[in-house]
Amino acid sequence: MENINERFEEFIKALRPTDAQIDLAKDELDFIEEKFESFEIEDHHDFSFKKALRSGSYAKKTILKRHETGDFDADIGIYFDVEDPEKLSPHDLMDHVEAVLRRAYKNRTGRTPQFERCKSAVRVKFDTHPKINIDAVPIVSLEHSSIDNYGYIPRRDLEKRKTSVTEHVKFVSDRNNLHNSTAYNQIFMLFKWWKNNAFDEALRSKVSSFFLELVIAKAFDETYKTFTTDWIGNLLKVGSWIARNRLRESIYFVDKRIPITNFPKDPVIVLDSVNPQNNVAANWTTQDRDNFANKIQNMCDVLNDALNEATAGDIDSAVEILDLVFPNFSTWSLE
Repeated sequence: MENINERFEEFIKALRPTDAQIDLAKDELDFIEEKFESFEIEDHHDFSFKKALRSGSYAKKTILKRHETGDFDADIGIYFDVEDPEKLSPHDLMDHVEAVLRRAYKNRTGRTPQFERCKSAVRVKFDTHPKINIDAVPIVSLEHSSIDNYGYIPRRDLEKRKTSVTEHVKFVSDRNNLHNSTAYNQIFMLFKWWKNNAFDEALRSKVSSFFLELVIAKAFDETYKTFTTDWIGNLLKVGSWIARNRLRESIYFVDKRIPITNFPKDPVIVLDSVNPQNNVAANWTTQDRDNFANKIQNMCDVLNDALNEATAGDIDSAVEILDLVFPNFSTWSLE
């Protein structure tokens, strides 16, 4: 099985942005942080910049590039101290973030971005390759007795979504240390690549990266103690756990610092590990749940076929089968 494991290692490398692309994103994130530290907008005296933290898949090391162009996304959380967090208008804070970004990039030569409002961020879009999208997410800083960098995201729909950039990154990094041969973040990357190619547009939008991160984390927690060094076998264990669960049982994570007071009545329940009031599957239907479960079962069937071929020593057939769930595996896994 050693040969097929090496192919997985090469494939994961191919899914990631290159070191040069990561450095380019880092330069933009550093630039944005520097400008928020130095710029002030005189119209607002009820909030002030506190800190900027790398967040999302960039900070978690689960980032995928959009092949073949190598485009990718990176996130940065912009924390603010707010005089009265409950009375703050989310539109004021979003306006402030966009104003700083526009001012910062106004006279910058080279890569000139466009700006776009999202549900909870201002997106900085670069049209020159690689087409990096940087989402600047405003966060109102809140005090918490035991959670660092706690706060809420003032969303466009007026929801104040509790979060912690630090805790979300730690959620992934802690699991990476539990099994070195097939680290959690790499398993998650493979499932993200499968997701991007497995669903029609309607369901793919519901299978968000955050949703998948939580579901894969729960399956990983339940199975990693039985892992070996075999990539296909470990992926099959994770997928099989989800296929058995079929999202009929609630997905949640026990944390004494963030007690779960009640569960929603939604058909599918996948609770944010830092904010259990946020069911990331709140808009799912029973049909969505069944469609997702069927896709997972199909994936497991393909992985099982590939495992049988690899065990029998027919690596070429195993690689060809893996293309069915991980498109381009046969070519991108070559050194």
